[in-house]
Amino acid sequence: MEPKVNNADLWAIGPSSTIYDLTFEIHSASPTWDSPGGLGPDHRLLAKCRAKGDICNGSELRLPAHTGTHLDSPGHFVDEAYDQGIGVESLNLEILNGPALLLRVPGGSNITAGVLQQLHVPANTRRLLLKTDNTDRDRMSKTAFDTAYTALTKDGAQWLVGHTAVQLIGIDYLSIAIYEDLTGPHSILLGQGVIPVEGLDLRNINPGAYMLHCLPLKLAGSDGAPVRCVAMS
Repeated sequence: MEPKVNNADLWAIGPSSTIYDLTFEIHSASPTWDSPGGLGPDHRLLAKCRAKGDICNGSELRLPAHTGTHLDSPGHFVDEAYDQGIGVESLNLEILNGPALLLRVPGGSNITAGVLQQLHVPANTRRLLLKTDNTDRDRMSKTAFDTAYTALTKDGAQWLVGHTAVQLIGIDYLSIAIYEDLTGPHSILLGQGVIPVEGLDLRNINPGAYMLHCLPLKLAGSDGAPVRCVAMS
């Protein structure tokens, strides 16, 4: 039997599509949580080296699961999910891949319920990407962690799950939740099965509708994982 292919699939992979890479490179100067010095050089070690007589060059990776462009699984903040082993490998690929809406958040404010109302997010939106002044300030390209980043407040998270069909929410710094309240927004979103994708590179993409593809490392039981994320138009 021939596999079914719908028009959306054809459009997403067409030869005239533009592909936007929304993924930041992982390197020694990448910002990492609460660190002034970034990820550091030891995140990738050359365990085997041809210059030293080994048959090949072979790297070992030592980095936090929530590094660079990454996503959270429910176990990141929901104890029951973590205890049940609901890790990154359990995330629904149909949520991580599909039509997405990219909106521009006005500068000077965290993402509250009021801000979201002003953005007029369509109620049937399943995947929402938010471009904020994190991008304007190029925060993901700066090594020192910045606690003043723009993100979602608790009432913003409550509004989102109460007024939209969002199942994936993306943002352009290391956390979907404001620094002053990490637990509130994360717990609301993850408790309702909404997947945060954090640290997106939105510098070269404009607001609009896209086909989004996010594929995390399949780390069994992990509360998060780096992700390669692209958008297509």
